Formats: sequence, C-alpha cells, structure tokens
Amino acid sequence: GNRLGGRRNLVARGGGGRRTEKSVDWALRWLAEHQEDDGSWSNAKYGGGGHGATDASVTGLATLAFLGAGNSTKYGKYKTNVAKAVKWLMSKQDPATGCVGPHKYEGGITTMALSEAFGMSGGDDLRKAAQKAVDWAATSQCPTGGWDYTATNAKRVDTSVTGWWIMAIKSAKVAGLNVPYEVFEKALEYMKVVTVNDYESAKTSYSATVGTLAEVKGNMSAPGAGRLVAVSLCCLQFLGQPRGDEKVQACAKTANKALLPNAGRFDFYGWYYGALGQFQMGVNSDYWKVWNGPMKTALLSTQVRAGTFKENKGSWNPESDAYGPAWGRVGQTAIGALMLEVYYRYEDAHSHSIMDKKAGEGKKGGEGKKGGEGK
Repeated sequence: GNRLGGRRNLVARGGGGRRTEKSVDWALRWLAEHQEDDGSWSNAKYGGGGHGATDASVTGLATLAFLGAGNSTKYGKYKTNVAKAVKWLMSKQDPATGCVGPHKYEGGITTMALSEAFGMSGGDDLRKAAQKAVDWAATSQCPTGGWDYTATNAKRVDTSVTGWWIMAIKSAKVAGLNVPYEVFEKALEYMKVVTVNDYESAKTSYSATVGTLAEVKGNMSAPGAGRLVAVSLCCLQFLGQPRGDEKVQACAKTANKALLPNAGRFDFYGWYYGALGQFQMGVNSDYWKVWNGPMKTALLSTQVRAGTFKENKGSWNPESDAYGPAWGRVGQTAIGALMLEVYYRYEDAHSHSIMDKKAGEGKKGGEGKKGGEGK
C-alpha cells in the first residue's frame, strides 16, 4: 500500500480525515504503553485468553497495527516497538515447522505479521524467519485448499481460520517472499466452493470435513450470511477475483445488509474483513460509501477517551464483542486501528492480479523492501 507516503491524500480520498488518523494514533499510543518488556503483549492481562487464544495472536495483531501505520523495525515513531515485537515473534518460531504460535488463528496472524515486517524492513534474519513461516503455510494447506486448526487433520477445513492464512500468503507474496502459485489457486477454488450465491445475496460455509475439494460442496456446514461472508468478500478479491464477479458482488451486498457497523452491536471480526473487502470494491463505489460512514461512526464513538494512555485511553472495550474474551483489549484495539488504516494499508488489489503466475510464485526475498514501501 502507501503506508510510508501520501497518506493524507489517500485518507481524504477514501473518506477518512483528521479524526480517523487521530484515532489510529491514540490506539497505537495505548498499545505502545502496554507492550511487555520482552516485546510481546499479554493477552490474559487485558481480558483475553478465551477460545485458547495466546499471546502470539495479540502480539501479531498489535505488530500489524504498527506496520499498517508506516512503522517498520527501522523507521517510524514506533520503530522500537516494532523491532521488539518482531524479535519476540521470531524467538517463538517452531524450529521444526516455522509456525509461530499454535497452528490456528495464531499461525496465520503471525505469518502475516512477519511477512509484512520483512516487506517494510528487509534484513536476512527476518527474511529467513518469514519465509520459513510461509513455507509452513504452503505445507500445512489442506488438500481442499483451505486450512484447519491443526496441520495434521486433512479431513477438516475451517473457513474462518482459512481467511487469516489467505491474508498471510497474500502479504508474503507482496513482500517478495516465495509462495507457490498452486497455493493461491487451491485457496481460491475452496473459497469459491464454500461461498454460495444468487445475484443479490451470498452465504458462506464455516467448515467441511472431507478429504478433497471435489467433496466439499456436498459435505460442508450450512452456509450462513454472517461474518464469513465478509471473509469471502475480502479473500476472493485478494486471490484475484474481479470486483465485478457475481460472487464478489453478492458478498458485498450481503455484507452491507447483515454486517454494517453499529456501535450498539460490536463485531470487530466481521467489520475488519468487511472494511478490507468493501474498500477493494473501490472508494467511489456505493458499497464503500455505504460501509465507511457507519464504520467511522461506530469506531470513533466507542474508543475510550477518558483517563490516560497508561490506563485505557485510546483503546476499545472488548467486553461487548463476541471475540472480546479471546483477544481482549489488546486485540480489540489493534483491530480497531487496522480498520481505520484501511485508507492506505493496502493498494487496490485489482491493480496487480494475485493470480498472475509469475507474481504468484514470488520474487527472491531481497526485493521485498521496495514492494513494502508501496512504490
């Protein structure tokens, strides 16, 4: 994207402004104040840990929030925070697999964080760690094209977890890391199968318990119109489907009907993917215009303003969110910032096709920094 230059114009073009940028800065200040001395963020200390979520998940999310605002291990107001976080993530990498944290949400989120950190920072050690994590992403992909909570159960695939792994391999590719073309191709076919639609609406299945992609359609869970439709909207586009595609259009319509942000009903998980997906529909599209206003209102009106940054000022309360017990205040705040960084965090996915074979195979790692700077 354009994290390191031209942000003001991009924010205005996308429908943000001074208040959204101030909100991002406040969120990052809160995160910086609550980083542990070893570079991690504690999940349990700030109300998280449910669903088995670990420090790796929220450390990955917090790192992504700093990276999204243009901070790398070498540049930016929060470069020291990023450098410490990346060092901690690398120290937790499984030497046998390359996965950082458990192989579920954590694995996808931390692979994404390492990939984006390398793309913006460079460095041989970081390249090696990020590439090893990406290699694991490719190795652990199920035969169906998705990913599951474990890497050994090839007969189950989970669409929610798959969304994070797709974002991870997308970030890796853009950073210049090597990602086999077939990984993208299989992931796209899976997302197309589990997303069912007519012209006006779409539904997405949560999981399937099968051994091959051909078996998914008849053995997947009942499709629903909830947050997984936003996952499909985002991932289909990042995997190369044009915004005019029938499935993509149907997902965009459904997301604006079923998931439109509302301060009275938190769903940061669905909003996060909805923000990314609707932004990719084009900043001048009705889809984005319908989404952006309520998103800004919901986020700006609920961010904590009282107290100090050493307390809760700049964060978002996690208690009323469905996933709040999992990722706590750290995850809630990181995702809030990531949503408001949408105006510059990623380029338009349609300006360079992820499914282009040459691009999909990735460049040699040394070229990653240039891509990360958005040139």
